[in-house]
Amino acid sequence: MDQDGFEGMIGETISHYRIIENLGGGGMGVVFRAHDTRLGRDVALKFLTDGMTRDPEARERFTREARAASALDHANICTIYDIDETDDGRLFIAMAFYVGETLKARLARGPLDMDEAVDLARRVAAGLQRAHESGIVHRDIKPSNLMVTDRGEVKIVDFGIAQLTGEAGLTRTGQSLGTLAYMSPEQIESADVGPAADLWALGAVLYEMVTGDPPFRGKRETELVAAILARDPGPLGRAGPSPPPALETLVMQLLSKEPHKRPSTAGEVERQLGALLVPESAADTPLWRRRAAWIGVAVAALLVAAALVLPARSQARVEAARRALPEIEAMAADGRYEEAFARAVEAEQILGDDPTLNSLMPEVSELLTVRSDPAGAAVRIQSVTGGEPRSLGTTPLVGVRLPRSDYYVVMEKDGYEPSERIASSALSRTDPTFEGVFDAIVDVRLTPAGSSPPGMVPVPGGAYTLVSADAPAGASAELGDFFIDRFEVTNEGYRQFVRAGGYADSLLWTTPVEGEVDGVRRALSWRGAMSRFVDRTNLHGPREWTSQQYPDGTARHPVASVTWYEADAYCRWRDAALPTLFEWEKAARGGAFTHSLGFVLPWGLVEPRQSTERRANFGGTGTVPVDAHPFGISPFGAYAMAGNVREWTVNPSEDGFIAMGGSWQELSYVFSSVATPHGLFASPALGFRCALRSAPAEAHGGGFIELARRSPSYEPVDEATFRSFLDHYVYDPVDLRPETLETVRTDDWTRHKIRFDGVDGSSILAYLYLPVGVTPPYQTMVLVPSFSSFFFERVDEQIEWTLGPSIRAGRAAFSVVMDGMVERQDRPEPFPPSNTVEFRNLMVRHATELRLGLDYLETRDDIETDALAYVGVSWGAGSRSVFSAVDDRWDAVVFIGGGIDERVHPTLPEALNVNFLPYIDAPKLMVSGRHDEEHPWLTRGLPFWELLREPKQLALFDEEGHHPSDEVRVPAINGFLDDIFGPVR
Repeated sequence: MDQDGFEGMIGETISHYRIIENLGGGGMGVVFRAHDTRLGRDVALKFLTDGMTRDPEARERFTREARAASALDHANICTIYDIDETDDGRLFIAMAFYVGETLKARLARGPLDMDEAVDLARRVAAGLQRAHESGIVHRDIKPSNLMVTDRGEVKIVDFGIAQLTGEAGLTRTGQSLGTLAYMSPEQIESADVGPAADLWALGAVLYEMVTGDPPFRGKRETELVAAILARDPGPLGRAGPSPPPALETLVMQLLSKEPHKRPSTAGEVERQLGALLVPESAADTPLWRRRAAWIGVAVAALLVAAALVLPARSQARVEAARRALPEIEAMAADGRYEEAFARAVEAEQILGDDPTLNSLMPEVSELLTVRSDPAGAAVRIQSVTGGEPRSLGTTPLVGVRLPRSDYYVVMEKDGYEPSERIASSALSRTDPTFEGVFDAIVDVRLTPAGSSPPGMVPVPGGAYTLVSADAPAGASAELGDFFIDRFEVTNEGYRQFVRAGGYADSLLWTTPVEGEVDGVRRALSWRGAMSRFVDRTNLHGPREWTSQQYPDGTARHPVASVTWYEADAYCRWRDAALPTLFEWEKAARGGAFTHSLGFVLPWGLVEPRQSTERRANFGGTGTVPVDAHPFGISPFGAYAMAGNVREWTVNPSEDGFIAMGGSWQELSYVFSSVATPHGLFASPALGFRCALRSAPAEAHGGGFIELARRSPSYEPVDEATFRSFLDHYVYDPVDLRPETLETVRTDDWTRHKIRFDGVDGSSILAYLYLPVGVTPPYQTMVLVPSFSSFFFERVDEQIEWTLGPSIRAGRAAFSVVMDGMVERQDRPEPFPPSNTVEFRNLMVRHATELRLGLDYLETRDDIETDALAYVGVSWGAGSRSVFSAVDDRWDAVVFIGGGIDERVHPTLPEALNVNFLPYIDAPKLMVSGRHDEEHPWLTRGLPFWELLREPKQLALFDEEGHHPSDEVRVPAINGFLDDIFGPVR
């Protein structure tokens, strides 16, 4: 047996039990279906988790569960066969295995009819009466702990947190056990809990069986607690037929806030429910019961028929479950994992060990394991796809089967700091050799309360090697344990520094400030340096502030528009320091990377067509509060290390100081790019956070980092060879058969979604935006978008973000949705390597689809075909700038964030942009930021520019990055097109 967990147990034999499958688990144990080889029957084995095995108190509690439950010989209580111990000391219980479904699974299909609900509740009450008579309180009655067997029986299962009345030491002080939605007020408040708590839970379950919803709900855990403690549930008949008054009265008594106002015993509840099923006289029989009275007369006559029908009905259920398997597979392929998981669990309860279902289950589910050191932390999770937060129990939790998703996990334990993590199996799924159910594992060393500096999270040390794409390959540092800010430094936090006189304290400004004076870079005097660190009113503070006050409503936004020197002084004021690049990257991604299609962000893998909107502030209109994206936290619980604002580190480099993480101005793939703004650079998209370490920064890799950003020289082919390459891009005319799929009109434009045929019978999508208030024919900008269009951003979104202001200024915009982009899933496989024929063929395919788009524009009378502008952004202005050279219909070319990316080399010469750039005939405009972190100016932008021949124009902005802001980009593009095409009419 694996000492570290329960992996690999399937197929093992423990004692005389052969393990068949994992059925799930909770705070104390993991349950497997097994076969008793001695008696030839299937059983359920519940194992104590590793942490509990080492805990004498937990072992005692687990033993009591077996002893308590085994003594409860009752038809409505799960039967306990045996308690035993493995060779390595792990306790387990052998219990009866029941074929059927939990009440939770049954309720997923809707409320029960009144008779069935009352009868099931009556049987549960009978089982509870037997337990209470034996001095046992279950403490966790809920639908998932009630098994409805295929024989129509109901069994109370999982006495894992049962309390033996009067026994000391069973529950720890302050420990809240149970599931919140079914916990009585006294259990929530940690008061003495007796049998009345089980009656409350039974009332909550009965209410849900009748109405389909729990009696108390809340979007957050605090709201749910408030509802349980202070509100009354709605009437039973709020969503269906009116229940009998006696049932309404009983349920409301069961849900009384005060335990003494509930029925005195579970036996009394059983009696009252039984009376509802068998009234004392016909006169008292309610209509809902009278309708069924005549049915009982016919039961005897139908028994013989039932003997024949029931096997057929059972077979029908099996056939229906098998028919559901293709639907489950389709849901999984469509990313509808929660829906697919629910259907798969239903099918599993009918089909059991079915090979097809077994192969589907890893696609729709994963096993969540949460461990903490020390153990015993309460675990709360929430899926990134939505839904309510829910409690899972206490650590260690091993192999809890859940729908496939990423989960936000919070661990809390008295005496320790809360810990936040993201649990995800996405990266492990990139391993093609893996077989089985995927694990999402969270393993945390809890920090004693008060041992972390306020507002910081601990990050363990050790050797760390940089993995960001632009960082020096193989660079490593030996890190000691350190702390880093949970959030970016906020405006309100920075204002404390300003008001405390931080700018006047020379002890905080120990790094010589270098700047240009009369075109010469040199150290500035103290007075000369301080004169540059002023706000809009010439007072010391961030550039965007006024009178040392941040803009209204931005107190919890990250402070931005501060230089490296100001960030350094602030951290010193806090007795901390700017993080080194190694510390920052370790805290942001923990060394995770992938070779598959996709890229790694703090929470894990971002796959094609997967949005980052709920997890990070990329491609926005400005900063957002620092705690706005809990689903985007790093492996150590730090927020917003991707997006919002790019963050300064302490490390100097050739051009300035290293800044990491991307910002609201960028797209998410820029996260791992290394920017090197000069120390006096300030931007609304650049901020920082602080770190705390016991060693000098140099010991954590805080020195100069050489990025070797020197301009390479490229040698293109001669023109004759270039012309020969164009043979690869020849295509035959196509009957496009265009059709407009959708038309949307706004105050700014009319947007058409268009479909037309491709060269191989494919169906191509495109978007056309026509401006309002302009006389056709329209000058038209044809967008070739960034690489994010293959991952999560639709082409029309990129048009509006990049060209929206230019459309409002009077020009049309057009873009083709190429093979593999978000709305065309023709190409689910990764892009082929750049040095292959397949890569070249894909380049030709994309170029052809774009040119077919030009063919379409030529069919329209409202497009001025002598005024077509190629507008490439990032990917479209980088490796795919080839497209602007293979067609002579371009009348102008605009490159935004362009560059020669050596990461796409080597490439076959007929697909290499170096060989095409010199032969673009149309006038060209290159729009770039000097601080472009994706295509750095010196290494990628400048070589690109130098290969372009006249006529060409350069708009290089000193204070901008990869996607220059609207304020500088739009005037440059509009002015250039005005010069080439003339002003719009």
